[in-house]
Amino acid sequence: NRMTSAGGFRTPELIILLSAPKNFKTGVLITLALGFMRDGLKVYYADGENGEVAIRKRVEQSILQCTEEELKNPDIYGQLDESLKWYTVRGGNMMIDSYIAYQSTTADVYTRLKQLKADTGFVPDVIIWDSIDHFMPATAEDRKKDERFKIRKTYFEVIAINKLLGCFSIAPSQVNRAAVEKKVFSMKDFAEDFGKAANCHATFALCRTPEEVEAKIGRIVPVVQRQGVRFHPNMACVLEIQEEIGVVKEI
Repeated sequence: NRMTSAGGFRTPELIILLSAPKNFKTGVLITLALGFMRDGLKVYYADGENGEVAIRKRVEQSILQCTEEELKNPDIYGQLDESLKWYTVRGGNMMIDSYIAYQSTTADVYTRLKQLKADTGFVPDVIIWDSIDHFMPATAEDRKKDERFKIRKTYFEVIAINKLLGCFSIAPSQVNRAAVEKKVFSMKDFAEDFGKAANCHATFALCRTPEEVEAKIGRIVPVVQRQGVRFHPNMACVLEIQEEIGVVKEI
């Protein structure tokens, strides 16, 4: 919180979590989603990578702080129901849907959200796009254009959806190959298109050296923000990350 602008994230912001592959980005996103739920917010998780069942399982692991093997015990679900009360007591909720990577569009997500509103009254306060780079622009004409244009168009369409729904979005994105082993990522390290840094409202990097992965820690570093703390390699929120039980905690 101390690294963000006063008041935290707001409509229609698009916040990017920048990191290397297999660095537990989804685990951090799930932790954020559960935190928003506890605060009484409604979260929509648009998954384009892992599958709905896998995301639900990881959410349950994070809530119960248990291993995947422990989750197979049928007795644990009574504990899950009890724990969920603490996440939903203020009206928080989470809906999860999966989409086909590189075929599904931002329009598909918006159409689904309109359906959820009509059927159940669910309107998200937060949308998590995992990963935003797996979604395509809405129109067939835009999908035929070069990769940089498609990325830029997708970002603008996500921001437009935020405006229409009165929410904000958080999404992970990869660093480029040259940056994978760097200790701290900067705005120059976005994969595919440097323009991502300009088109989002803020970017935070999840940084983890091999030694930090071994020690089960990581660092959240502010890369770029339109409001809030500016980039500095020594400015970081240090995290405890226990991947096997889905736990991410600020140290």
